[in-house]
Amino acid sequence: FNAFIDENGDGIRQASEAPAPNVGLTGGPQRGLVTGSDGRVLVTGLGSGPTAQMEVSLDALENNAVSSPPTRVELRPRPGSVARVDYPLRPTGGLMVKVELLRDDGKRVGLSSVRVQLVTDAGQSVEGVTEFDGSAVFDAVPIGSYRLQLDPRQADRLRMRLLQSPTVVIKGDGSFTPDLTVEVRFDAAPPQTTVAKAGGG
Repeated sequence: FNAFIDENGDGIRQASEAPAPNVGLTGGPQRGLVTGSDGRVLVTGLGSGPTAQMEVSLDALENNAVSSPPTRVELRPRPGSVARVDYPLRPTGGLMVKVELLRDDGKRVGLSSVRVQLVTDAGQSVEGVTEFDGSAVFDAVPIGSYRLQLDPRQADRLRMRLLQSPTVVIKGDGSFTPDLTVEVRFDAAPPQTTVAKAGGG
């Protein structure tokens, strides 16, 4: 069992990626199993049944602000064989975004039910929806650089646009990125055109 900090999110342990010690395993014949300083632990005596299941615990991790694969590991033990289980842990962070509208009277108000997205250069996105005060909290966002944007379908339907398109960087230390406040504007509806009927009458 090989647990490591997957910095680039590819699921493969690179030489530069740190091990994840103190990841626990329960459910096997051995008790109190945890990964060592190298992020690895060898589990023996799984038996010869059709399947063997173990549960992964991240409670003892020094920094548990990570996203993980499923915590239940299922194996098909075979006498004399060794199975390798890679367990990538992706560092995560958090961010709070507030979406505001500048009213005609000069007062800023938060807008609820606005769908906002954090989008990477590769097109992967994390979505959130603002609450009654215009705030949306993004939890457990994988580390990396993101561009904040509105949900294109909702924005098009409401003729709503961001006045800024900020970039945010999520760090892998579990801390929250500084709060981000953005302003939206609603465009006027396009003028309707009247088409004259042919034929008179």
